[in-house]
Amino acid sequence: MDHVISVAGTVAARWTATGTHRSNLAGIRATGRTVRWGGIDMYRLVDAKIVEWWRNDDFVGLLRQLGRDPLEP
Repeated sequence: MDHVISVAGTVAARWTATGTHRSNLAGIRATGRTVRWGGIDMYRLVDAKIVEWWRNDDFVGLLRQLGRDPLEP
């Protein structure tokens, strides 16, 4: 977790993840490449329990690191 903010029952968390591509992902065979990507999760809590969760991550950036650009024709 890079940053966590909480306001009135809503929590936002910005994160960064790293890993090694060791298995099939989105039709891309394992490359062995080390990758790094990030995103933001938001949670709505009621009585200290998560009742809704939203995620936005840089999946396009992750795919580019694996040699595939889904935005290219």
